[in-house]
Amino acid sequence: GIDIIKSVIEDQSNDNKIVAVFSDENMEYINGSEALKVLKELEINGKISKIIYISVTAFEDQETKNRIKNAGFIEILSKPVNKNSLNEIIDSYLKI
Repeated sequence: GIDIIKSVIEDQSNDNKIVAVFSDENMEYINGSEALKVLKELEINGKISKIIYISVTAFEDQETKNRIKNAGFIEILSKPVNKNSLNEIIDSYLKI
């Protein structure tokens, strides 16, 4: 989670502009939802550009999925990631 935050900040300060972040919910130090909270705060404060946030998780229970959605992820991909599902998500957001 910490590496995601650092990478986004570094990338945006170098004008590369990450447009999407795929984040695992189960990460060391801070989970995907906690990392997203930090990134959303940076967006609100104008420190980074708007990014598409997609959660990748092995958790299947509805409580975890609700927590992930409530955190602000726009999509949830279940592990193992299905290539067709991934392509559909990418294609739908490339059109935006």
